Amino acid sequence: MANSNNKKCFVIMPISDADGYDKGHFNRVYEYLIKPACEEAGFDCVFRSIATQGFQS
Repeated sequence: MANSNNKKCFVIMPISDADGYDKGHFNRVYEYLIKPACEEAGFDCVFRSIATQGFQS
């Protein structure tokens, strides 16, 4: 839950389905692992998505 007094945790991770992973894998990683851990540590998650399909660096 967002709290304006909390520090921010900036999360960058893939969100699209990628070969070799179950559909929705990265969404579940964020929702069930990263976000709760950040909140438990007193941070608000600031989420930045990276599309993996068609990405060129």
